[in-house]
Amino acid sequence: MATNRNKLIHAALFTPTSNGWGLPLLFWASPGCGKSAILEGVAKAVGLPLEVLSPGERGEGAFGVTPVPSADGTLMTYPAPDWTGNMANGGIVFLDELSTAPPALQPPILGLALSKRIGGSYLGPRVRIIAAANPTEEAAGGWDLAPPLANRFGHLDWAMPDSEEWSDWLLGSIDDEEVTPIDALKEEARVMAAWDEPWAETRGLIAAFIRSRPELLHKQPSLGHPDSSRAWPSHRTWEMAARAYTAGAVHGMSDRDRDEFVGSFIGMGAVSELVSFAKKNDLPKPLDVLTGKVDFKHSNKRLDRTYAVMSSCASYVTSKTVSEDSKRQKELAAKLFEIIAEVAEEAIDLVYPATKLLTDTDLYKVSPTAKAVMRKILPVAQKISGRKAR
Repeated sequence: MATNRNKLIHAALFTPTSNGWGLPLLFWASPGCGKSAILEGVAKAVGLPLEVLSPGERGEGAFGVTPVPSADGTLMTYPAPDWTGNMANGGIVFLDELSTAPPALQPPILGLALSKRIGGSYLGPRVRIIAAANPTEEAAGGWDLAPPLANRFGHLDWAMPDSEEWSDWLLGSIDDEEVTPIDALKEEARVMAAWDEPWAETRGLIAAFIRSRPELLHKQPSLGHPDSSRAWPSHRTWEMAARAYTAGAVHGMSDRDRDEFVGSFIGMGAVSELVSFAKKNDLPKPLDVLTGKVDFKHSNKRLDRTYAVMSSCASYVTSKTVSEDSKRQKELAAKLFEIIAEVAEEAIDLVYPATKLLTDTDLYKVSPTAKAVMRKILPVAQKISGRKAR
């Protein structure tokens, strides 16, 4: 377990995703180690309401899958449970004892975990999902998680406090302390203001890594294998891992905590290889390359590095923050096209993804150099499209 558990949870709650806020985490631990109490403390600290749902205790009604006849009796509807009203302005849904969810209830939880849907209702972008589970052999009426459900969470082991830690808590922290919550909206704004450059850097890094290790893009354990209910690499979890990697930078996490956070989605084996790849390639920050602070030069001996740098720079130039300043975006795009032109002389295939991203936003019109690069790359793009079509 990470040395700073609360900071890891905070990072997960304040990571932006394609449908709002929060990366879904699932903590595994034996019964009675205080998971619920700690999550209640985290919710207070971030100023968000908490709703605890235990499949074994609350039943199907709490998950919006109990059909109710319409007023005229002609249709069966799935009204939102009463508790969803508490989530109108955001909150945390804590799925406690998830391993007590029988197979029949796990499919509805799929939508809750990934899309924040409960029955026929959308909870909203500011609702976060956190879960906890006991190992199947220790759960009351426990069930293994089906691979599709397991693959929607980051999996972390919840370390039991040792005797000294527990004694210190009993003597000093057992009574509730007054907590002054942070302003969640301000924290969301802070994260978004800092997000674009490390997100662009991460996207370039992981795209280059998967390009070099395609067998790790989707590596599902065989059915019945214990790892099928835990973390494993898939197209879905690699996106989550990319967001977790970026969150590590935005939230100032240690390398150890960041790697555990990322590994919770794709497994520690995959994250170890990713970290080794990053260290080997020593990637510069996109803005440093685009402003000339780093004089990037392509090397035929480091093709993965070139691919990662070109991709991360293009991701940054087309990011929301940069696109809000049209003049600056055009200046950065023009500089990137100058670098792309040099690389294209020796390795035109490595700059195709970056060039395509710029082209999709019409940034190829920024300079004569950009237009010349497009004329050179267009035949390559057509060949690549032809290969994909076949």
